[in-house]
Amino acid sequence: MNLSALNRKLDAISPGIHAFIDDGAVHIEGQCSSYDDVVRCGILAARLHSRGVVNDCTCADVKEEPMRLPETQDLSLDGRSFDVVVIGAGVVGCAIAMELSHRNLSVAVLEKEYDVAVRASSRNDGMIHPGIDLHPGQRKTYFNCRGNRMYTDLSQRLGFKFIRNGSYVVFDRWWNLLTVPFFHLRAAMCHVDGVRYVTHRKLGRLQTSVASWQKGAMFLPSSGIVEPYQATVAFAENAADNKASFFFDTAVLDLICTDGLVSQVITNRGTIHALSVVNAAGVYSDRIAALANDRFFTIHPRKGTEMILDKDAGSITESVIAKVPFSDVKQHTKGGGVVRTASGNILVGPDAHETIQREDDSTSSQSITDILAKHKATVPSLDKRQIITYFSGTRACTYEEDFVVERSTKAGNLVHAAGIQSPGLTAAPAIAVEVASDIDNIFSDIYKRSIKVRSDAILTRKAPHVVSEMPLEQRDELIRSNPDYGQIVCRCEQVSRGEIIEVLRSSLPVYNIDAVKRRCRCGMGRCQGSFCSPSVAGIIAEEAHCSFESVCKGLGVFVKGKVKETSR
Repeated sequence: MNLSALNRKLDAISPGIHAFIDDGAVHIEGQCSSYDDVVRCGILAARLHSRGVVNDCTCADVKEEPMRLPETQDLSLDGRSFDVVVIGAGVVGCAIAMELSHRNLSVAVLEKEYDVAVRASSRNDGMIHPGIDLHPGQRKTYFNCRGNRMYTDLSQRLGFKFIRNGSYVVFDRWWNLLTVPFFHLRAAMCHVDGVRYVTHRKLGRLQTSVASWQKGAMFLPSSGIVEPYQATVAFAENAADNKASFFFDTAVLDLICTDGLVSQVITNRGTIHALSVVNAAGVYSDRIAALANDRFFTIHPRKGTEMILDKDAGSITESVIAKVPFSDVKQHTKGGGVVRTASGNILVGPDAHETIQREDDSTSSQSITDILAKHKATVPSLDKRQIITYFSGTRACTYEEDFVVERSTKAGNLVHAAGIQSPGLTAAPAIAVEVASDIDNIFSDIYKRSIKVRSDAILTRKAPHVVSEMPLEQRDELIRSNPDYGQIVCRCEQVSRGEIIEVLRSSLPVYNIDAVKRRCRCGMGRCQGSFCSPSVAGIIAEEAHCSFESVCKGLGVFVKGKVKETSR
C-alpha cells in the first residue's frame, strides 16, 4: 500500500483524515467520530511499513486525562548531575538500571510513582513467554528469545522465584492437528526450544482439568513464570546495591536539548543535569520522545483485566493452559490463559480493550464475567467463588505492535526503550543489555570516554527469607536466632514480622503498605490484607520512625514534611 491508497482508506473511515510522511514516519491528522476510529486509522497507517506512526487524530466523544503527577514539589534534586538518567522504574527501567550500575557510571532512576513496578510491571500474569506467537524478524521476537534464556541465571543470582513450568496450547478441533508442522516451523523461525505435540490421551492424563473436548495440545517447555513485581524489585535492589540512585514521586516535566543533546531533565523536584538519558517511560514514552523532538511513534494504551483465584484452586494446573488460536489478530492479543503463578495461585486472563486513558486501572463486572466464561470453556473447573481479587493494567502499545529499542536520531545521547508491551517482562533483561551497549557507544562517540564493567560490581542478591516455604528445622533455627520470624502477621500467606522488617531494611526500602505487599506478599491472600494491614502499618511506623497515622497504603511516608529518602 502506498501513501495515496492509505489516504483513500483513511478518508473512508472518517472524511478529512490526512496522512503524510515526515522524517521517515507516517503522520496522520484529522477528526474522527470515535476513539475506535482513531485506533483503526493508526493500525491502517502501520501497514505502510514506515519508521513509525504518529497518530494525531482526535475524537469528540472522549478526551485523554492528563498524566497523574506527584503532590511533591521541592528542589531536592536541583543541580544534581548523573552520567545516565533512566526515566521509568518498571521492569524494563529497573533491568536497564541494574545493567548500567555494573559499569563505571553514575545512574539515577526517576519514577513518578511511589515505588518500582506500580503499573504495568505488576499488572500482568508474570509469564515468561516462549515467543512462538510472535513474528519472525520483529524486535519483540529478538529480545523475547534472549530474555527468556536469561531468566534461569538471573533468578539464581538475584534470589527471586522462577519456575519453568511450560505451557499447553490446546486444540479444540481435529483439523487443528494439521497445524502441528506449522508450530514446529514457527518454533524454529523464532528460536523456541523443545516444542512438541501431546496427544489427546496423554494431555488428559497430564492436565486433568482440561475439558474433555480437547484434541491434544502443543507443549512449549520454555515457558516460565515469575512474580513480576518481585523480579522488578530484585533488579532494582541489585542496582541500588551498586550505587544507582532511585528517586520516587519524581515526574519528568521537560527535557532541555543543547546542540543536539539532552542536557537537562526538568522534574517536579528540580533540574537534573545528564550526560545521557534512557526513555523507559512506559505508556508515556512517546511523550518523553516528543520532549526531545524525536516523536516518531505513538502509544495507544490497551487495557487488560485479570483475576486471581485462591490457592485452594492451585491444583487446576501446574502450567499454563490456553486454547488455540493463541492470537486474536483483530485485538492484537495472545488471548490470555489459565496460569499457575509462582506463588501457587491460579491467574485467569487477560482480555484486551483499547482505551484512550493511559492510566486506566478500572475494572468491570462484565470483564470478569467474559474472561471467566471464555476460559471456563477450556478449564471447566474454574469457579467464580474462588476469585480473591482482580485488577487491570494498561500496556504501552505502538501501532506497529513492536518494541522501539534504539538510539534517538534527534538527540544523540538519548536511547528509547519504548512501546514495551507483552512480552516485555520476558524481554526486559535482553533489552537492558542492548540499551547498556548503546550507552557505552554514546560515551565513546560523544564524550570519548571508555565505559567498563566495574571490578567491584555486585552481581548477586541474597534472597529474602520466606518462612512459609522453609523446612521445619530451618525455620526453627531462624526463629531461635530472631524471634520476629516466629510472629506471623499475615495469616493467609503466613508472612512473619521478621520478613516485613527485612524488606524495610533492604537496599531500596519503600515505606508503605502496598510496597511491603509486593515484596513479601503480606496482604495477598484470601482476605486481601483485611486483618494484617494495621499490623503492617505499625511495623512500618516503627522502622520509618514516624507516626502510625502518616503511613499510607500506596504513598511515601512523610517525615518532617518531606518524602522519606529512598535513593542511595
